[in-house]
Amino acid sequence: MIGFVRQLFAFALAAAITWWLLFRAPAPSAPAPVQTSGPVSLRPIVETAFELADLEDPLPPPPEPEPEPPVEVPVEEPELPPDEAGSREGTEEGEAAEDVPDPVPEAEAETAPRAAETEAKGAKRTRAAELMRDDELLDAAASELAGEAAIGFTTRIYSSPEEELEIARAFGEEIVLVPTAAKDTSASDVVSYRLDLSGTPRVVTVSGIPPRMMNTKRTRDFLQYDFSSLPKPLRELRTSIPRRDEIWVFAALIPVEEWAIVVGRRREAAEALGVAEEDVERYDLRYVRTPEGEIDIVVHRVVLTDGRRLVPPPSSPQSSARSGRASRR
Repeated sequence: MIGFVRQLFAFALAAAITWWLLFRAPAPSAPAPVQTSGPVSLRPIVETAFELADLEDPLPPPPEPEPEPPVEVPVEEPELPPDEAGSREGTEEGEAAEDVPDPVPEAEAETAPRAAETEAKGAKRTRAAELMRDDELLDAAASELAGEAAIGFTTRIYSSPEEELEIARAFGEEIVLVPTAAKDTSASDVVSYRLDLSGTPRVVTVSGIPPRMMNTKRTRDFLQYDFSSLPKPLRELRTSIPRRDEIWVFAALIPVEEWAIVVGRRREAAEALGVAEEDVERYDLRYVRTPEGEIDIVVHRVVLTDGRRLVPPPSSPQSSARSGRASRR
């Protein structure tokens, strides 16, 4: 009987505890939310890793390899001829400026002795035809053209491309186009070209070097002109050798008679200015047309060794001067 009472008591106690847990015990509370004062800034893990690494002694960077010194390979550049002004089609932009004598200020012209100027104004200049027949001038001109005379000064003659044919006819010049292959005197098949001016200008072939090239060192170089400014016969002659680097000479050969005029005009200018030729650094001359319609050469300016530039007084009336590029010295 006592055992039965104990079991009944245990059963009642278990039922009471179960009822209390189910109906009377309080429910579990949720965790309190985290209070923040603003938005949370997230930082990447990799940044933290770098910051931690900065606390340690960093390893020195590996040394950079020294660059190898460049190897200089000598390049042998071929000798090229000077550039040709403009283009053979006359379409190249930026044409070369005309090599014309720069104007001489009046103050420089006043440096000429006035006494000599007064005497020269009343004098009659010798005609070009007479100078071309003067034996003493011809001998001096031949010596200069052959390169035998050491005169100590230079001479430049200015001309314009439009008048080259007229000048050549007036003084009996020969206009030639000679290839660089003609420098090889042993070559037998070299052909040069010249412009025949006896009638209608036409291009003719010459075997080897034109003979008159052997007797003159003075030319008027046509390669310095723009192709489009040259008269048509000169353009036709120029196209006989298309490539510029294959041209040796494209010029008018100045004969001894024409250079005799140059020698005579230089002497006249030095005498009119009262200076000695050994004091002259350079003569600048130019082709002009006389009132009689002839082509003549006059001294435009005399440059002395001390830097002075003198303008010779005119000894007879002249028409407007024809300026252009200078011939070779």
